[in-house]
Amino acid sequence: MKKLLGFILFFCVQIGVLAMPLSGGISIDEVPSELYGSWAVSSIQIYTNNPSKYNAPPSIDYWNIYTNSNVITLENPQSNAKASVTIDKIKDNTVTFTRKTKKTDKETVESPTITISGENFWGIDKMMIKNYKNGTLISTDVIEFSIRGRKIN
Repeated sequence: MKKLLGFILFFCVQIGVLAMPLSGGISIDEVPSELYGSWAVSSIQIYTNNPSKYNAPPSIDYWNIYTNSNVITLENPQSNAKASVTIDKIKDNTVTFTRKTKKTDKETVESPTITISGENFWGIDKMMIKNYKNGTLISTDVIEFSIRGRKIN
């Protein structure tokens, strides 16, 4: 239980970042309109290079995805966390986006790739966590989740 609460706290803290615009070369018009809305998202951890530190149980989360000007925001109404994301790649209805946070001793890059089909999506959410000590990289943790979403409005 303690590991679960630690992971949930870690994830919720990591989600709160400043707004970032879409990456260069990708127009907001290219983003599939089906991406926007409210989603019930299930995730199952499928890989980590550090199982003693990251062992997340399956979970269900809620995402609200919306746009304001050229910024796409992902919000979790349960935790009140909010993060702006950068769209990296769009091909047909497959979207890859990135969320980055950087603190003095930690840099996190989260890159979900999802394929949207009507009221559903599926894909992989990859997190890379670089840990630093006195400005020197000491370790890199990788966690991957299989994710599935169902539109709820």
